[in-house]
Amino acid sequence: MWLGRFQRSELAFPSLDKAELIHQVESMDQCVEPRFDALHEARQATDATIEAFVRELDTERLAADLTYHNSKGLPFQAPVWLVVGHLFNHQTHHRGQVTALLHQLGHDPGTTDFMITSIMPEPEG
Repeated sequence: MWLGRFQRSELAFPSLDKAELIHQVESMDQCVEPRFDALHEARQATDATIEAFVRELDTERLAADLTYHNSKGLPFQAPVWLVVGHLFNHQTHHRGQVTALLHQLGHDPGTTDFMITSIMPEPEG
């Protein structure tokens, strides 16, 4: 939804021009994609969009204000740097929720420690 807010804003982000983004969630039980393979594909596309979006951020864009409407339709304005920080913090929150649910269901979500996976060599064997 945050990328959708940037997409609809007065700010120009070419990375978002043709991206298929969610602009509004009807309810918390709304299903974005019922098939896991399609959901995985959509998530990969969203991640690529986020990477392209971040490459477009510079000092001038980060200092600009984003004017948007929240999920209740109320108007807001906030600096881009704050919104971008929130976007990353909030998705981390949701990924943590998914990890907790997977653990509760008895599934190993794999290594979630970015530092370890980034600097440690792959195990042999």
